[in-house]
Amino acid sequence: QLSIKRSLRCRACEHNVSKPEYNPSSVKFKIQLFAYYHIPEIRIVTVEPLRAGRQCELIVKFTNPTQHQTSITFLKLDMQEEEASLDSDVAEVIQNLDHTLSLQERQPMSLTSLPLSTSQPSSLLSVSSRQPSLTIKSRMIDQEVNCDVEIPTSSFILPPRDDAAEYDDSGDTHNIQDDPKLVKWRKSNKAFVKLNVTPISDLSLNSEVVCGFIMQHIYTNTIASKVENKEPQKYDHKVKVFLHLGQ
Repeated sequence: QLSIKRSLRCRACEHNVSKPEYNPSSVKFKIQLFAYYHIPEIRIVTVEPLRAGRQCELIVKFTNPTQHQTSITFLKLDMQEEEASLDSDVAEVIQNLDHTLSLQERQPMSLTSLPLSTSQPSSLLSVSSRQPSLTIKSRMIDQEVNCDVEIPTSSFILPPRDDAAEYDDSGDTHNIQDDPKLVKWRKSNKAFVKLNVTPISDLSLNSEVVCGFIMQHIYTNTIASKVENKEPQKYDHKVKVFLHLGQ
């Protein structure tokens, strides 16, 4: 789960309780919330001719868009297990939402119920701290996977983004010791990674070949640290990745 800072309004007086760095309606604010700026970018570089039941080599480029170093780990994607986990997550979200709504109905909040001795900013913050956060239900992924991926046992590191390095031809690798079987080339915050994929043996002719895996990377939450004056917190964030390799 990625943490962001959003705008909140008081339900009683419609005043802003918490404001982000930018206006929520501004383009600059919306751009900063794009996953493109927080999740490593994945692009297909080359793929060998695909044959049913035969292993082929896939080269994928990973790019770190953040200002913090991250580590990439590959995990196996099990669609049946994901569906079961999704059902349990949806049930838990619905239960928590019903519990929150029932508490709101029992204890309605208003500015008039707050102590008069408190100042307006602190009272507004107390209201915002009691407001439940918005929870989005998990969505089912309707994607058929017909190609197996050999999951690498080792992980690799992506250095932080450096705009000046784009114009540097020295090819600095940051003295990172990579697995030569996994990482084929790297420069700055980019790395070319080799994956072995095998289309299923009963693949029909002219079918679109799709492979999938889970990418686990370290997400650094800097928004909460700026607000609370704390060190940036790091989380292991998992992303389901589906690659269309062609026919």
